[in-house]
Amino acid sequence: MPRKQLLCSICAFLSISFSLCAQPNFRAAMCEMACWDSSDKAERDSLIMEKAAYLELDGQSARAYETLGRISSFGLTESASEKLLRLKMTSAYEAGMMDEFVALMGEAGMQAPGGKPRHKSEDAAMLLSVIPGAGLAYAGDWSQASKYFLINSSIVALGVGAFFSKLYAATFIGGGMLLHATLPKSTDAAVSATASRNVEYLKEYYAPLYEEIKLFLKSQETPEP
Repeated sequence: MPRKQLLCSICAFLSISFSLCAQPNFRAAMCEMACWDSSDKAERDSLIMEKAAYLELDGQSARAYETLGRISSFGLTESASEKLLRLKMTSAYEAGMMDEFVALMGEAGMQAPGGKPRHKSEDAAMLLSVIPGAGLAYAGDWSQASKYFLINSSIVALGVGAFFSKLYAATFIGGGMLLHATLPKSTDAAVSATASRNVEYLKEYYAPLYEEIKLFLKSQETPEP
């Protein structure tokens, strides 16, 4: 192999290696490996927290929450236990795990903001889905609502046309099969969109508390003068 080509290959290999090492997911894996080799609880806890931080950087908040759950509060100081609790709260919030966030909020003795969060009924979205696209429109997903409205309305129009053409068998069998294929999907999409919208409402409602938690964690990272 010519020297120039060999040098280019080495440079490419080093570039890829450094790029890989800089990835948060790779660093999280390295923390996990180091955790296996450690027999000291404090060191393992620190590595687990570091791994969770890298997972957060990689946008894997749900995994970060599960990772932090591996740390036992037994033997932790009051300040360390408080920090762990708030780290779990931030991961739960970012992952949209609002039930877990509220449970941790109660554990931490925090008060909810005034008023009540907005809420949409998943049952209402399911019932409204009988009308093509109405459930999705209720959930606020207008693009999907338009899609299913056009699909289901076209099916209904074809069925009506077949009925007036005295193609009764085609009307009931074909139309029924097509609606059976599309209506459950639109209903599931409406319920899912409503649940996602409720998570957005809860995140908006608890946003001030979330910002307070982030400020607390940031103050813990800043060394005192």
